[in-house]
Amino acid sequence: MAEEAVLGFLEHNEEIVDSGEFAVEKGINHEEIVNVVKSLNGFGFVVAQDIKRERWQLTTEGKTYAASGSPEYQLLMAIPPEGISRVELQKKLGDSVFKIGCQQAIKNKWVEMGKTQVSRKVKLI
Repeated sequence: MAEEAVLGFLEHNEEIVDSGEFAVEKGINHEEIVNVVKSLNGFGFVVAQDIKRERWQLTTEGKTYAASGSPEYQLLMAIPPEGISRVELQKKLGDSVFKIGCQQAIKNKWVEMGKTQVSRKVKLI
């Protein structure tokens, strides 16, 4: 069925611009179309050219950061102006966000980590 669709189309048209769109139009599985085109290309009946597409998608962690902010932002926002104990801050944020947030916030010189107390070194606007 796929071979007949491809050859029938090419009999009256110069090219199939996009095999994905062609497969949708004809109601045929794209992999079947690709296999037919590769076979025909291998025998020299058609000239095929690969089209590469990339798609970027957020991970679950990325979606969380997109919604709530990066760990260092979450950490900074969780610290009240008067400061907060390390234990309370860790409970408030969770272990993962606390650990990553502390590393980045300290590196950026946004917070000061005392033995028991955490305070901001920057003012929020």
